Amino acid sequence: MNSTVNIPVSVAARKGVSALAELSEEQRVALTSHGRVVAVVDSPARVDAEVRELRDAAWAVVEAAADLTSSRSHRYSLDELCSKAGVDAERVRQRAEQLRAESHAG
Repeated sequence: MNSTVNIPVSVAARKGVSALAELSEEQRVALTSHGRVVAVVDSPARVDAEVRELRDAAWAVVEAAADLTSSRSHRYSLDELCSKAGVDAERVRQRAEQLRAESHAG
């Protein structure tokens, strides 16, 4: 994903809407007020691509759940489930290890 640039609202107002729209074609723009993000300006193409990605991921989860429900006698490995959901299994293992370490620490 492209980087996000933070711009104070006052600076964006001075530059104008056209400059802001042009910048948003290159990267996501976060408008800030007192250091806090108050709005985001992004290109329609990037927003559409991210929406499609989220829909595809959600559908993959639904499909994996339906497969599990329809064949409850079959057990899936983590790798199989992650493959169906389009998720990186190694990242899941790393996060699980991190959660285990945190729960043992305190």
